[in-house]
Amino acid sequence: MDGKASIKNKERQLMASVYYEGEHSLNFIPEGESGDWKNTWEEWGLAPTSRPVISLPEPVSNYVEIPGTSGSHDLTDQFGYPAYGMRQGSIEFMMVPEFSSVASKNSKWNYRYANLANYFHGRKLLMYLDDDTNYYYSGRWSVSWSSPSGKGELSRVMLNYTLDPWKYVKEGWRGLVIPSGKIGRTGNYYKYTRGSNGEFIRGDQISTNKTLKEAMADSVTYMTQSPYFRVTGMSSTQQCVINYSNSDFTNTLSVSNVINTNNEITRFPSIIIRQADDNWDINIEKPTYAAFEIMFRLGRL
Repeated sequence: MDGKASIKNKERQLMASVYYEGEHSLNFIPEGESGDWKNTWEEWGLAPTSRPVISLPEPVSNYVEIPGTSGSHDLTDQFGYPAYGMRQGSIEFMMVPEFSSVASKNSKWNYRYANLANYFHGRKLLMYLDDDTNYYYSGRWSVSWSSPSGKGELSRVMLNYTLDPWKYVKEGWRGLVIPSGKIGRTGNYYKYTRGSNGEFIRGDQISTNKTLKEAMADSVTYMTQSPYFRVTGMSSTQQCVINYSNSDFTNTLSVSNVINTNNEITRFPSIIIRQADDNWDINIEKPTYAAFEIMFRLGRL
């Protein structure tokens, strides 16, 4: 390496290791695990080459050509709303050499690259951006190497992702509880958390006497989702019926689903709710002395 290239390389490394202080980092934790989130700068010494932006999901379009007519018939909103694919993209980072304080093989490129692969490659992780701390993303990640663009450039890695279409509100589960002894559409509105094995844990009460539509409107959730249901206090000979209708379809959709099992988390693919202002309705026919819960998630594009 000649003198000019050596000086240029040292200047780049100095800029990366001194002037960069961890701005615009990403934070990760494996899905279903608890503990501390790992920060891309603090944990691996990764500096993003530009401000990280997660790609938007592609709308799933559906155009049908009809013989003898011009153009195509747009069926994208045949269910009353557009659907979306997964978010896909990559984020490039520089690997700062001075990051490691350990003067051993632990600071070498191949060792650090292997550590990244062990944590990310093929794993399903939750992630939030330092630039957008109220929301997190869920999906699968992988690692690849990006060749430096010129002599003296820092080594680079790519974190590649395939994520759910929606970004989720942290601690963003909500639920409506229709108590035992009460038959009707209204219930008490609660915060929920979800445990590592998928159970729903009821938290603080937000308000009382809300319908599900009112609760979702208060929560400002923009997601298309299929909510979760749970019935407690029901005997083995009883059942709960959920009547769901949605007039946003070409022909008004009307379906009934039955819950026969007590205290079990249930989800029905036929019940799809987009936003609180859509033309849907849910009516619950439950045993008088059973309690009924509807849990949904807060999120947006």
